[in-house]
Amino acid sequence: MGLSTSTLAYFKKGVFETSWNIDLGKAKISQLAENLRQTTATPSDIIFDYISSKVEYLVGELGDVENATLIVQGVSVLADAYLERGQFLGEVALDDFDTSYRRITDSTDQYVINHYQVDEQSVGWVLPSFLIISQTLRLLHAKQLYVTGVTPFEGLIAVREGQESQISQMIRTSADNIARRYGVKSAHRAFVTKVTLELFDALAPIHRLDEHYRLLVEIASKVDDIGNFISPQGHYRHSAYILEANPLIGLSDQDNRVIAEVSRYHSSESPDVDEHHYRNMDDEIQLPVAKLAAILRVADSLDDSRQQKISKLELALEGNRLLIYAHASDDLVLEKWAFQRKNKLFTDVYGLQPELIAKGDN
Repeated sequence: MGLSTSTLAYFKKGVFETSWNIDLGKAKISQLAENLRQTTATPSDIIFDYISSKVEYLVGELGDVENATLIVQGVSVLADAYLERGQFLGEVALDDFDTSYRRITDSTDQYVINHYQVDEQSVGWVLPSFLIISQTLRLLHAKQLYVTGVTPFEGLIAVREGQESQISQMIRTSADNIARRYGVKSAHRAFVTKVTLELFDALAPIHRLDEHYRLLVEIASKVDDIGNFISPQGHYRHSAYILEANPLIGLSDQDNRVIAEVSRYHSSESPDVDEHHYRNMDDEIQLPVAKLAAILRVADSLDDSRQQKISKLELALEGNRLLIYAHASDDLVLEKWAFQRKNKLFTDVYGLQPELIAKGDN
């Protein structure tokens, strides 16, 4: 739970399934409560309805969830009350929570400051936190409530140090989920992802990007076409917009920016210093975005027909040429046209001229 937004991540039998970014936060609800106090004597009822409007649609997406457990992160009042020193997770009895919630609802700020040891700046966030938790428990029919004092940052560090594959798989799952949500065909997504990674690996001595960037371009290749859901015209811009509004769990703000910008430039627009979005990127990611977008653009062109005609690729570097031998089940007229149209960025970035050679061509 953050100040302006919250993230709900869903795990089923211990395996990450999906996540949602929700327009709910402690500071936002606090501001709404303050405004309502000027016009109504019972702001909690209105706030409850407001929270429901932000969370209720998730009930349909989750389906019938039985015996759910809600783990709350980012609520220091609960963490301080229910965690012993050195403890990372503590159970909050639902009856205890309900009693505390009702008491806070009817109490003054001074009571909350004294009883929960919060400062004057944070006291306004206590009731909103309880309101959000209470309504989420009700809507999701959760049977248990736990609180953790681990921050998202600390949690990611721990996972990165001990279980790198787990967090990477969470990120991939999130990308696949958003791709399905916006109607990206799975066969095209799988083809482009496979070819993108083959190109990335073959060009490793040239681009000199690490494994983390390999993950980022893999994720971009899964979600670059989600903008078609809005409109095929300028879909790459729509893809970037959706990704900016729906950051993927497990990635930093900068990582999410890289993925959004690579998706923006995977089709026809090119990263250029005269282009607004590119010019306003942090200097440290401008070149990686261009390198990854150039690779993704070539990979995407090889399935322009969306029919996965190419069954196998062989890559070879000869001087300033990148030879791409394609074993195809059908003619590649459309793919060759798209390839020629989209490969200029690749040449500009890598100084290589890619050539597509269908099996049997001279």
